[in-house]
Order: sequence, then structure tokens, then C-alpha cells
Amino acid sequence: MAHLFFPPSVRLVCVVTLLIACNATAIAQDDDEFPPGLLATYNVGNQAVQRVDNVLSFDWGAASPDERLPTGPFTAEWSGNLLARLPGKHTFHVFVAGDVSISIDDNEVLKAAEQWGFVSGESFEPGAADHDVQVTYST
Repeated sequence: MAHLFFPPSVRLVCVVTLLIACNATAIAQDDDEFPPGLLATYNVGNQAVQRVDNVLSFDWGAASPDERLPTGPFTAEWSGNLLARLPGKHTFHVFVAGDVSISIDDNEVLKAAEQWGFVSGESFEPGAADHDVQVTYST
């Protein structure tokens, strides 16, 4: 499973889909056995593809989210692990066009529906540990 490390001031940004700001270099140096990124599943109609996205930074416009899928409305789900090395408050911030939600250990920490613009989630304290993270996005 891929791991992401976020410092106490976590920032997630969505631009016409989603951007995750993380320090992939620090991850690679600290945890070489775990590649950075999140497992992505993209769905258009009844077709789905998976890949690992190291950094979620996309501006697809009217294009398909993956060359193996047709254009049109789609959903994307990213899952993996968030490694919080220090205790403290964390907050996700997004810039999104569409719907997005972020959950840590099955607890929703940010939700934006039919949004275009910046949204901030509630601050939360996950504790210093490895946590399940799931991000969903739909157009």
C-alpha cells in the first residue's frame, strides 16, 4: 500500500479535480520500501481503470481522466495511507469544481458538493500513526 506523509499543516487542493500537496522527496528518503502515491480508481459509466497517482494534480478540462476511458462525467477514488509522524491538528483545504470528500480512518474530515472554489475541512487530530485515507471526486 502506498504511503503519504503530511506535516501537521496538511493542505489538499483541488483544481477542476484534485491536487494533493505533499513532499514526495521526503517520503522517498524516509520510507524507500513504500512508494509515494495513492491507488486511484477512475469510473466512466460501466468502465473503470486503476493506477497509482504520486501527486494528485490534474486539470482535465473536458478530457477523460485516463486515456483508457471515454470522455464524460466520471468519478475518481483515491485510497492509501497517511503517515502522521507528529501529533497535532491537521486541516485539509481544497479548491474544487465538482464534489469531493476526504475521509481519515472512515471519518469524513472534508466534504464539498457542487462546489467551485475553496473549501476548508474541520481541524482534526489523527495522532502520530499510520491512517487510512480516502478521497472521492465526481464531476
